[in-house]
Amino acid sequence: MIRTQKNQSRDFHLFGYFILRRLFYFLVYVKKQRHKKQMTLPTKYQNDLFSEGDWLYWKCEYEQAREYFQSIANRRSSLSDTDLIRCYQSLAATEVELKNYNEALDIYKKLFYLL
Repeated sequence: MIRTQKNQSRDFHLFGYFILRRLFYFLVYVKKQRHKKQMTLPTKYQNDLFSEGDWLYWKCEYEQAREYFQSIANRRSSLSDTDLIRCYQSLAATEVELKNYNEALDIYKKLFYLL
């Protein structure tokens, strides 16, 4: 079958839809688990593992943010699943801002298989 630009674009959008759908169901699951365990949500002033990378991202220093999130992703064995997912989401967002769409898509594929 010959792949056209239109088919590739449609496939990309379908893949993105399925990733977002799986992510939505995962977030609903996490919310239910937090409710069951009576966990509190983090405050906006909380200094967590990702705050420095998030700050770099919002300052539009995408190269530095990417390096920061990659350094966190390299510590994969010490991260929980939710932290790893959060790290990959942030890393993919920085790749999109840097217009590295193929790298971002690869990261979203990793996220898809993690969910």
